[in-house]
Amino acid sequence: MINKLTALLVLFLSVAACAQQPEANRLAGLTRKDGFVPFYWDAKKGVLLFELSPQRMKEEFIYFTGLSSGIGSIQMFADRSSTGRSQLCRLLRSGPKVLVIAENTAFRAEQGSAELKHSVERSFPTSVIAALPIEAEQNEALIVNANPLVLRDVTGLMDQLRRPSRSTNGMIRPAEGGGSTWRLDEQRSAIDMDHTRGFPLNTEIENTLTFVSDSGGRTANTPESGVLTVHEHISLLPLPQGGYQPRAADERVGFFGEQFLDFSQSYKDPLDKHYIARWRLEKKDPTADSMKNGGFSHRPWPPWFHEESWKIA
Repeated sequence: MINKLTALLVLFLSVAACAQQPEANRLAGLTRKDGFVPFYWDAKKGVLLFELSPQRMKEEFIYFTGLSSGIGSIQMFADRSSTGRSQLCRLLRSGPKVLVIAENTAFRAEQGSAELKHSVERSFPTSVIAALPIEAEQNEALIVNANPLVLRDVTGLMDQLRRPSRSTNGMIRPAEGGGSTWRLDEQRSAIDMDHTRGFPLNTEIENTLTFVSDSGGRTANTPESGVLTVHEHISLLPLPQGGYQPRAADERVGFFGEQFLDFSQSYKDPLDKHYIARWRLEKKDPTADSMKNGGFSHRPWPPWFHEESWKIA
């Protein structure tokens, strides 16, 4: 009798342990798509799987978002091709899941010691934007369910639906037509695999999101009252190589750019720093003429850019 109980206990513990382990054959029948972040598509479950190598787990990356379709309303800043959040992210395994952490780049210590940088990092919060369940482990790589990261309102459209605004005489003012009842309907949302691709230096994912409102009217130009469906796009990109020299902004000239507090500044200098946003261009051939043939590129680059002589670094 004791032997039978022991055998049953061992069997129970084995089954429980197996239930907690990632599936060994999770990728059976699925096709791998190579790219900056390789992925698999499980059509039966509607799940996008990321393959995270040890190298990818330890390197930061850029998480860039935008709208692939628009709202068509002057009461919201939600036109097609509008950019959304752009964040510096890293990955951290925590037991059965991988956390996607957005770094807080608004507070830095650019020229500080390692101790000072650590102190600044610990003094301000980060944001865990998604937790990706680990579904398998293969050749030291983690296979994770990427849906929590890519099947979400990545551009923050929900905020605009609830609190629409418009520009009037150069001022952003609240507009009518919003409501707190707007919410994301996961059952009517999906990953758009027709516009999801992998490339060596970027992985592109698109989703189809449906927002619903119990009290929503037709103010959002929708064919169905209270139901709004859009396409949002996500780009995963590596950090650029070193050697780039940022340019400080001048208050006398209007530039878009990046602003942050730099705690490695001398006590005599202000903490505020502002860098301008600009193209990072390098000649493919240092001896080449940057104005080759005297013409303009047919590509939508700035008029002084010629793809024969330049590359984006």
